[in-house]
Amino acid sequence: TNQRATMIVVMGFMLTMFLAILATLTYGSYKFVEQKYRKQFRFFLCHQKNAAGSMARLLKIQLEKALPGTKTFIDCDDLNDLTRLFSYVGQDTQTFLVLGSPSILTRKWCVGEMVTARANKVDTLILTWPQYNTPDEKFISQYSKIVPDIHELSKFGIGLGEVEETLRWLGTVETLSLPDQINEETSAWA
Repeated sequence: TNQRATMIVVMGFMLTMFLAILATLTYGSYKFVEQKYRKQFRFFLCHQKNAAGSMARLLKIQLEKALPGTKTFIDCDDLNDLTRLFSYVGQDTQTFLVLGSPSILTRKWCVGEMVTARANKVDTLILTWPQYNTPDEKFISQYSKIVPDIHELSKFGIGLGEVEETLRWLGTVETLSLPDQINEETSAWA
């Protein structure tokens, strides 16, 4: 009976070790997959600096305050290498937020970010200024005349066709409209 008791204890010990190893491997695999597929940025703020730079800063502060542990991309803080700009949008962003100021669609880098978000199926939302206009066919057909340097994006694999498709796509993206003035009465952050 001593031999049998010893065998039961050893089998129990081996079973416990096997389950511990299995649990460790499962946990390690879960953490690896979570790390690999979790996006570095919860939000990417696409904005025209002179019209929406201050709003982008305020929005970043408020988003990170309201959602602790999240990170919001804003180029002046997070962009150290311009050649990585579009990969931040396409691979490292969960939600692409366009700050729709009136002239944002005339900024080639902003439009390049939008093309990348569409091509990579990044969740997108447009926060529109009162003077923002969704692009119409006339604007789209004349785009290369309105923004002649848009062709410079071709070195990043972005052609005029993709830009035009994206401008049409913007009409299908969910939008939220800003009031004419932001103050304590109109701001949810006040």
